[in-house]
Amino acid sequence: MMSSNVHEDEIEEETLTNEILNNTFKFDAFKYKQSGSSAENLYLPFSSHVKSDIDLMFEFPYIYAADPDQLTLADREQYEVDHKIRFLYVDYSNKKYPCYIKLYFNSTKELIQVSEETDASFVLPDTNINMIVRNDVEPHRKYFPSVNFVNWFAKKWPVDNFNGENLEIHGPSICITSNHPALPLPVDHVASLKCIHWPKPAFNWINRVRSSHWPDQNLINFVVKSGCHIVPISHVSTNDGTKKIEWRLSFSMCEIILAKTLNCYQRKCYLIVKALFDVHIKQDFELSKTICSYFLKTMLFWLCESIGKEKWTYETLYDRFIDFIDHAIECFERKYLGHYFIAEMNLIDHIDHGQLKKMIDRCISIKHDLLNKIKICEEHYWNSNQFIRFNPIIEVLSNNESLADNSCIIWCCANTMRALIMQDKSIDRPLKMVHDCIKRNYLQTCSDESAKYLLYVTSLISHRFEDENVYSPKNLSTHDAMIKICEAKSIYDQSYQDMKENYIEIQNHLKEDPSVSQKLA
Repeated sequence: MMSSNVHEDEIEEETLTNEILNNTFKFDAFKYKQSGSSAENLYLPFSSHVKSDIDLMFEFPYIYAADPDQLTLADREQYEVDHKIRFLYVDYSNKKYPCYIKLYFNSTKELIQVSEETDASFVLPDTNINMIVRNDVEPHRKYFPSVNFVNWFAKKWPVDNFNGENLEIHGPSICITSNHPALPLPVDHVASLKCIHWPKPAFNWINRVRSSHWPDQNLINFVVKSGCHIVPISHVSTNDGTKKIEWRLSFSMCEIILAKTLNCYQRKCYLIVKALFDVHIKQDFELSKTICSYFLKTMLFWLCESIGKEKWTYETLYDRFIDFIDHAIECFERKYLGHYFIAEMNLIDHIDHGQLKKMIDRCISIKHDLLNKIKICEEHYWNSNQFIRFNPIIEVLSNNESLADNSCIIWCCANTMRALIMQDKSIDRPLKMVHDCIKRNYLQTCSDESAKYLLYVTSLISHRFEDENVYSPKNLSTHDAMIKICEAKSIYDQSYQDMKENYIEIQNHLKEDPSVSQKLA
């Protein structure tokens, strides 16, 4: 919209690379993989997005989850190269919530509780219960508990007191906050087990019909080969007795692979929705506990299956955004959002009707008052580049002939300019943006307040020339823009007079410079 090249990618944002993470974390007893939105390049900027977007998934060594119906002799030979390796078997009996499973092993031993301590007894950890082991019983199924898995992980974590590390347990992960200068955010360390077989409930994902032909068969095969993980957390609706032994299938690594194949505008669309949801929905305390970015990412993947990648462009981004919001509304109205890999798993069936109704109303409000919602969102993210992604949508809305007041467009442009200037980026884009606002006559139908804000932000450009390049063509262009803003809104105060005098002084000085005067002519 405001750039000479509307297809220019947004300014590159800082990301935490694997190299930085490797240099920061030295927890060699475990194997970790970077996961979550930072790994997928589907995160909001650190400076505004205060929640943890850095996730590390730890694969515990020596223990693997396996489907007993798929486990072959070759699997055993591959993984049991070391006698330390042990298999836990997956129980897929949960038909209502097929993402949630149990892990078990076949035991020929049994623990018997005894009333008194003996030479053969031992005390269960964290209890006063005395137990003895009875051997040579009939093989029977023993379920591997999930409830103490994270606690054990937390106890083994080497807390760095020197850097003021603090550890908290969040669901299946431990969250580490630190004073380490390399870590701008808390880091979630998710305890996991590697599942060596593709889960049975996700078999349909491999062969289902996709109108967009994404992902293609090669990508599907690669995802399946990469496999999934199992993390120690139960469904919110599971009864207390089962919670202790329930685990969840995690497709985080698969989702990273898929996210890496999205084009620029598929990611932009998701990030626009994510930013608007964060500001206009998750600011509500109750809804913040209900809606999560995983729901939005799931919706994105479903949309990418139904809408071809060639239809996600700068020119169509507004249409795709509306598709996204409409899809969200439809899911909330139907009270059904199928898990991307296991469509039979409804991610939102536990959300009550009242909360769903509030989310529907908020989505409709975003859809029908989009420019104002973007303005508020941009003010929230003013100190980052995040809202540059809104430009394709603003352009479509600004071309709407029924739009009588361009105040919101002026606010959006000014906020974008301010962010770029404050981050010491090139002034070329902000300067081009203000001249585009003038050229497109946005100032003719905007509030005085929004015009004055644009004037103030434009003056920030001129301040960049105070120490050097005062007599430069860019500073002349900046003063020209400020004068035209004043004249468009009939602002003829002393500042206006000073601008005109400065403009004439810069112009005369440039005319005396042969290398510049020819260009001005």
